[in-house]
Amino acid sequence: MSLPELSIKKPITILMIVVALFFIGYLSLNALNIDLFPNIDFPVAFIQAVYPGVDPAEMENIVTIPIEDEISTVSNIDKIDSYSVEGFSQIVVQFKWGQDIDFGAIDLREKTDIAKRELPRDIENVTVSKFDINSQPVMSISVSGGTNLVDLRTIVDEEVKPAIERVEGVGAAEVSGGLEREIHVNVNPDLLEELGIPIGDIVKALSSDNMNVPSGDLTDGQFKYLIRTEGEVEDVREIGNIPVKQIGPAIIKISDVAQVVDTYKDITSIGRMNGKPSVNISIKKESGANPVEVSDGVQAALKDLKKNRFKDLEFAIGRDGSDFIRDSINMVKSNALTGALLATIVLFLFLKNFRSTIIIAIAIPVSIIATFSMMYLKEGMTLNLMTLGGLALGIGMLLDNSIVVLENVYRHFVENPNKDNEVNSKEGSEEVSMPVLASTLTTIAVFAPIGFVPDVVGEIFFNLSLSIVFALISSYFVAFTVIPALSARFLKVGSNEKESKEPLFGKIKEIYSKFLYWIISSKKRLGIYFVSVIACFFISILLFPPSEFFPKMDRGMFTIDVKLAEGTTIEKVDKVCKSIEKQLGEIKEVQKVVTSISLGSANFLITMSPVDERNITTEYAMNVMREKVKEIPNIKEISFSEPKMGPGGGKPIQINVYGEEFDKIEFYCKEIYNKIKDVDGLKDLTDGVNRGRPEVKIHINRDKIRDLGFNLSEIAMAVRTSVYGSIASKFKEFNKEFDIRVKLEDKYTDSVKKLQNLRILHKGKVFVLSDVADLDLSYGYTSIERKDKRRKLTVESDLSGRPMGAIIKEIMPKLKEINFEPGYSAEFGGDEEDRKKAFINLGIALIAAIFLVYMIMASQFESLVEPFIIMFTIPLSVIGVVLFLNIFNFSFSVTAIIGIIMLAGIVVNNGILLVDYINLLRKSGTGSMNDAIISAGLIRIRPIFMTASTTILGMLPLALGIGAGSDFYQPLAITVVGGLVFSTFLTLTFIPVTYIIVEGIREYFKNFFNRVFKKARV
Repeated sequence: MSLPELSIKKPITILMIVVALFFIGYLSLNALNIDLFPNIDFPVAFIQAVYPGVDPAEMENIVTIPIEDEISTVSNIDKIDSYSVEGFSQIVVQFKWGQDIDFGAIDLREKTDIAKRELPRDIENVTVSKFDINSQPVMSISVSGGTNLVDLRTIVDEEVKPAIERVEGVGAAEVSGGLEREIHVNVNPDLLEELGIPIGDIVKALSSDNMNVPSGDLTDGQFKYLIRTEGEVEDVREIGNIPVKQIGPAIIKISDVAQVVDTYKDITSIGRMNGKPSVNISIKKESGANPVEVSDGVQAALKDLKKNRFKDLEFAIGRDGSDFIRDSINMVKSNALTGALLATIVLFLFLKNFRSTIIIAIAIPVSIIATFSMMYLKEGMTLNLMTLGGLALGIGMLLDNSIVVLENVYRHFVENPNKDNEVNSKEGSEEVSMPVLASTLTTIAVFAPIGFVPDVVGEIFFNLSLSIVFALISSYFVAFTVIPALSARFLKVGSNEKESKEPLFGKIKEIYSKFLYWIISSKKRLGIYFVSVIACFFISILLFPPSEFFPKMDRGMFTIDVKLAEGTTIEKVDKVCKSIEKQLGEIKEVQKVVTSISLGSANFLITMSPVDERNITTEYAMNVMREKVKEIPNIKEISFSEPKMGPGGGKPIQINVYGEEFDKIEFYCKEIYNKIKDVDGLKDLTDGVNRGRPEVKIHINRDKIRDLGFNLSEIAMAVRTSVYGSIASKFKEFNKEFDIRVKLEDKYTDSVKKLQNLRILHKGKVFVLSDVADLDLSYGYTSIERKDKRRKLTVESDLSGRPMGAIIKEIMPKLKEINFEPGYSAEFGGDEEDRKKAFINLGIALIAAIFLVYMIMASQFESLVEPFIIMFTIPLSVIGVVLFLNIFNFSFSVTAIIGIIMLAGIVVNNGILLVDYINLLRKSGTGSMNDAIISAGLIRIRPIFMTASTTILGMLPLALGIGAGSDFYQPLAITVVGGLVFSTFLTLTFIPVTYIIVEGIREYFKNFFNRVFKKARV
């Protein structure tokens, strides 16, 4: 008993199955987690080593390189990047995709332990850790208001942060900005010299005279007492009374040689929100937590704090990743509903039967809700832009099976009005069971290779593929259960629904039959048509649009990174930032500006109003700001960027220059910069040469200090305490601890000349620093980068107005003009490196998909030739792809390739229907081959038009780019729509032409071999 027959005979069973699917699907929908993108386990690990006070070049030689040499023997490593900065080394190890990162991290720890034997003995802990996607902040909050930044920071640390961390799903909340209390002991060096007191004695006095010391316990009778000596100061003013030295009868106190100031730590960063000074909180979620629920919980906690405790504070959300998630998911839902509605309307227009439309309308939600059940069973699958996008893209395909079955049942009802409804439903369903199964399998088959694509592209699109595959499986089940059962009981065809009463579609069929007959009735016209289509294919290849990695997504957010001369003071950077904030305020579409200022640099996070509330794009706003900031002086380097899809960081165009000697690497970087600086489309181009911040190197004469009875560490600590200060002790107040920092008054160390004349006292002797040391003013590298054990610098640039592929094509010949010495080279990195890998891998996946489609069709037709007839439409559909991408001005991106892979499974479906029916008519002996082709075309033109129209209309909202996040899918949808429009025409015309040519060739060879064998027998 076939599935349709079982469904017709057991309608109550089918009803119960549908009810169960709805119930399970609804529970699954609510149980699925929500996120922007799929959960991806990146195979990346970090090795970090801390060695304070060591410059970047030395860190590279004695720490980074030994570790690199040892870990390079670990298997399955894809690439190694390292960064050496002052006192810190970080090595980023990326394993090949598919490698278990847990085992990879274990191997790294073992090799790192071996490398430690070669490292300096006094190096601090070397750690190995895995990359954790949850370590990225999901929200940022700016807190402003109150009396001052000291109290504000205290409130945020002690009240706001704990309240946020109590929210379910919050992993951690990190606070930055504001002012932190610190007690400064500002020492007068003249008084120290006069009294013969080294500055180190101040530090020792504070350390020894400001402490509580446990002194054991005492048993007295039946009680045992804990003894503790209380020596901590309870008031800041008491610090000045701590004795330092006794000279005769006089006791020298701290207040005699220094001023005790209750102040705050030196400002190393400034935060603002829309121009208001603020304290910032970055929020990270727990692994597996729902970012939307985390955001809702945090906002509820902030409202509670504002209402009940801190009415004078303002809590502003600077960045909330859940906003775009909500908008994107709403976009997908809206577009899916719109696509389903359009598809249903088209079905009604074709069939003009209200009952058949209702049947399809019932099939849509059943198919979708069953899909959620399968998604829930797949471990780690979430509702995200990819999975829901797959459903939105698959809405039209979701209807294909049901439409083909219903249309064929409907035709049986029209042609056999005297037959029982159950018989018509059964025969109509079973007649198309094999082509529908083959069509479903070919569409599913094209997505299978995507699961084997390595790298992040495969991880991302595998989720999209699964959602479409699950939808197709459920749609096939619905097409052969729900559709036959409902048709047998509810479908009715009136006498006014004959095709003769359909003037529009009847006219289309008349034009089609005449056109097809005109082509196939003449070998000359048939040959001309065949050659013309092939010529169009080759012309379209020449007109292929430029390529890019991922399409840009207008998320209404961008960042500005500003660099001034290295070492520029916070105050001067702040002045420049205020000018930029003023310029941003003139763009009315800008809603929020979060400013983060540090030494020599600043970062701006700009959030724009929602896409449906503004008339400009984010890229346009960036270009406006590019022009405005040109008028602001002192900016050395500036870059603009939007949050981008895909791996990697930095600017889109990156040219890595490799070598050993930095002087030569810098020379090549500058040469590349000069050659490409005039290339149209490059914005904010930088040459990668950065000598770092200015530094004063103190070279101590060991012979001189040995004669004076010093050792090097004593002088180094004396200089550090004098200039930077030493944390001598802690001041406790209300169960909180604050640092007590001992240092010279700022007026004695605020210039290099004063540093040279710094007087150091030791064992009653006073000498000037310049007497025992040479001071050199120089520029050192702030960071030394290496990739795969080679030093590198990077020439990089943003893009504007031109696709990446076109710019890369123009840059490549300019790079070839540069004559690199042996050992030095340049190659593209960043997005271009990832794009090339993705295109190669997806190209292989496309070839594998086409091969699988061929195997399925060969099995169905039991022929090695007929699948080739149908598969001609796959490459030829590229004509429509190129045409539509050029019309809508889109580049050829990764998403467009996914669209072509989808086309490989979609375009053959209608061809299967047509060729299957041609063979059926030929076997039944209905006229000549040409008669069978024309008859099959007239019979199948309606289901072909219907399935193509529903698929196209289902994707139309995404193709038009309606809603937030749709711009990611727009190239994919346009690719499918363009390819399907053209392939539909090819299915109805070119497949019949190819069928005749192939049959003619087969007949020729058959007759040829018959003649050969006949002569051989004679």
